[in-house]
Amino acid sequence: MAAAVGLTAVVLVVAALAYGSGVRRVGAKGRPWPARRSAAWGAGLAVLALAALVPGGDRFSRHVVEHLLLGMVAPVLLALGAPVTLALQGAGPGTRASLRRALRHPLVAWATHPVVAFVAFSASMWVLWLSPLYRLSLDHAVVHEAVHAHLLLVGFAFAATVLGADPVPWRPAHGLRALAVGLTLPLHGLLGLVVLSMGGGVLNPRLGPAEAVDDQQLGAALLWGGGELAAGGLLVLVLLGWMRADRLAARREDRLATAEASP
Repeated sequence: MAAAVGLTAVVLVVAALAYGSGVRRVGAKGRPWPARRSAAWGAGLAVLALAALVPGGDRFSRHVVEHLLLGMVAPVLLALGAPVTLALQGAGPGTRASLRRALRHPLVAWATHPVVAFVAFSASMWVLWLSPLYRLSLDHAVVHEAVHAHLLLVGFAFAATVLGADPVPWRPAHGLRALAVGLTLPLHGLLGLVVLSMGGGVLNPRLGPAEAVDDQQLGAALLWGGGELAAGGLLVLVLLGWMRADRLAARREDRLATAEASP
């Protein structure tokens, strides 16, 4: 546990320094980077740090909180930080060309395809809790960390696709983005009900019977409430982005109409 926390701390510090360096490079080119993007990135890193420090050992409820933070909250904040856009704007011509080629890579295009991103994001926690994978993650640290990395990457791919802050290969219409996020809203509540129906203590093999039942019920409630709250927040962000895009489009149309009407 201590080794994993130490590695997480190193990764977070490197991510913060790299982002800060990108902000300075962009500013040196006379294009100040939006403070809200930096704040979102910093908040995302803080959530990742919090997830690494959530107490509770092998408790199911602890893992629910950890996975909600890693798979839903942190990815949205990191995607709002627009790290790809920052890298493109701050890089030199050669690095920028390499980044653009990487974005066009078939694997990136596949991972960020709206259908793939939606299915992976929606199914990950179901597979984790309702398959032997959860027990494996308790018994093997490598599996545990791999699950965390998967949740973060899948969550980021989905958030980047629906928020559109970064240039991704696919840009679905705003209505489809809102529909995709809306469809995820009931999934965690339904998963919480499934967990409750499994019988008390099934997901807590290392706790006493009474404690295991209470913890599993708490975890199911957190899945329901926390999952829907996080998905609802993402839906609000998508809708706000849609409204902003409509306003910008209307302003462009007004400018074009004014220019055409000018003598």
